[in-house]
Amino acid sequence: MEPLCYEALVQEFESSLLTQLRGHRSTAAFMEMWVPDEDPVRGLLGMFEAADSSGEKGLLVTVTRATLSEARLGEVRALAAEFGDLTITETADGYRLLLTYEAGSTSHG
Repeated sequence: MEPLCYEALVQEFESSLLTQLRGHRSTAAFMEMWVPDEDPVRGLLGMFEAADSSGEKGLLVTVTRATLSEARLGEVRALAAEFGDLTITETADGYRLLLTYEAGSTSHG
């Protein structure tokens, strides 16, 4: 599973708003349903929901500390628990979030 870079996806979305009238596309098909939020925790929740409703088995996202502080990781864990198991690994500049969806989840889509 290739990791999705949260900041790159936000930038891609914002750029496509300026250059496309419709059909905002992303490298991951399920991300077409996602809209970023000024609050990165809500933005991640949107990613979790989009992947869940598309039947994804897992989601791997990287996010920098500049975007998501350590203090907010508990919020992310609590939201992710509704979907499956979340593993957070620290990286040099942030976090690697691996969400493994429970079998037959799609409880939010």
